[in-house]
Amino acid sequence: MSTKHDIVKRTLSRALFGKDAHVQSTRALEGLGWENAGAQPKGIPHSIFQLLNHMIYWQHWTIQWLDGKKPKLPKHASMSWPGDVGPKNQKTWQQTTKAFLTGQKELFQRCQKLDSFNKSGKWSCSDIMQIIGSHNSYHLGQIVLIRRMLDSWPPPSGGDTW
Repeated sequence: MSTKHDIVKRTLSRALFGKDAHVQSTRALEGLGWENAGAQPKGIPHSIFQLLNHMIYWQHWTIQWLDGKKPKLPKHASMSWPGDVGPKNQKTWQQTTKAFLTGQKELFQRCQKLDSFNKSGKWSCSDIMQIIGSHNSYHLGQIVLIRRMLDSWPPPSGGDTW
């Protein structure tokens, strides 16, 4: 029998990694070359590389918050979009994707250790994890759309979630 903590943690895992709700984050990035990661189709405000760095920024902020630190919110949303439009080479792209996926794992590990309902300020662990899960889900959808526009979808393992 699952406890309410087990149910919350399972739900947060699905939101964070994409199981059931949307394409898994690893698949959204799979097989994407560094050149396409920096491409910006007409009318699209951010490249995939920029989206990924933005998600890394907020994952890092969330990890600090979960660790009991008091990370400051940026004064303006534009300050949470670090980096260049595109990676300089394949190595930079691989390092960036690794940083994103590692951040996801770190978030989940912290979620496993913390009381889902214990509040720190106005948020509980489950609140902040739901926020970052929704945030990443939103931007992963943008990544898939950009990949479709670049004729770089589906990834080698397929694009459907089932």
